[in-house]
Amino acid sequence: MRQRKIALRNLAVLTLLTVGFIACDKDFANLDSDLTDDSIRNFSTNSRDIPVVAYTQPIPVVQTSNITGNPLSSALFGFYSDPILGNSSYNFVSALTPASLTPDFGTDVELDSVVFTLPYFSTQTDFDENRVPIFRLESVYNPNTPMNISVYRSNYFLRDRDPNSLNDSQLFYANQTDGRNTISDAQLESRLLFSIDNFTPSNKRIKLVNEFDGRDSSFVNPSLRYTLDRMDEDGPVELDYWK
Repeated sequence: MRQRKIALRNLAVLTLLTVGFIACDKDFANLDSDLTDDSIRNFSTNSRDIPVVAYTQPIPVVQTSNITGNPLSSALFGFYSDPILGNSSYNFVSALTPASLTPDFGTDVELDSVVFTLPYFSTQTDFDENRVPIFRLESVYNPNTPMNISVYRSNYFLRDRDPNSLNDSQLFYANQTDGRNTISDAQLESRLLFSIDNFTPSNKRIKLVNEFDGRDSSFVNPSLRYTLDRMDEDGPVELDYWK
């Protein structure tokens, strides 16, 4: 009988110790995710199917001429391929106008070359080890992708005034019309002045050298520069034309 009491007492002590260990167990339960899952299951809303109608709308032709009377400060040109919107081609037509119709170049001046210059938007960011400025191009998309450039002499006169209403400016549009008539490629591309294949814009400044003494005369910020007295498919571009 005594042994039975001792056994029952040991059993009671063991039971209390077991309950104590269970009460001190630090196994946390993630109530937050369970509550969220239950809330999703237990809540419902009314639903309604509404048909969606989608369609494309043609964009009116874009006016590309300047109507303010001031020269355009910038323009796009080149070819751009978008994986969603497709391909876009940008061509630029311009008329050269001298800053002065009676310039004074001094005496005994002779024209030796004509240089085509197309500057880029760029910002000087640093200097290299030789103290040469380093530029960052800000107006070139995909600067490491080569492109082909062709420059033509145009036979089309870009008039300022509309001949049907001289009080109104002449407008030109992206579909190569003046609003009434289509301008042909032959008029815009009468003669090839020069072409450059696989051209890649450079962020280097251009050094200009004086041909008389061979010294550096000045520098030009990153630009596309091409001398127009080179050979093309029709022969040399005569300087007499530019005179």
